[in-house]
Amino acid sequence: MNIRARNMQTGRTRGRNSANDVVSVKLWTLFYLIVICAAIFVIANYRIALNQNIAAIEKETVQYERKIHQLDREIASLRVQKEQLSSWRHIRTLIARHELNLRTPAPHQIQRLAIVPVPANKDFTEVAAKKLAMRDAK
Repeated sequence: MNIRARNMQTGRTRGRNSANDVVSVKLWTLFYLIVICAAIFVIANYRIALNQNIAAIEKETVQYERKIHQLDREIASLRVQKEQLSSWRHIRTLIARHELNLRTPAPHQIQRLAIVPVPANKDFTEVAAKKLAMRDAK
């Protein structure tokens, strides 16, 4: 017969531990549920905030598209106006209106300009001096 008095458990202590275990399991389950509900709440609110931001950006986009369309129309109108104002017919009417007795230039009054590329390794003043010397020699 082997009697161990100190290691024996009575029915009361087992009941108390199992009741504590059940309560702790219920508390942990409740804690996890609260954490999961909080996470869902945060995600839902974040999604709502994102949708509001997207809606605001879409409104701004529509406004900017309208403004771009309006500016494109203005640009087209200004191009047409520029063409009208720079036409010879319009210039002739302005000359007549202001009585500017203009005439065509004589052939010796017309000079043609040629654009000559400047080498990158040369100094511009040297090239300009040579061009001036060539022009004076003629």
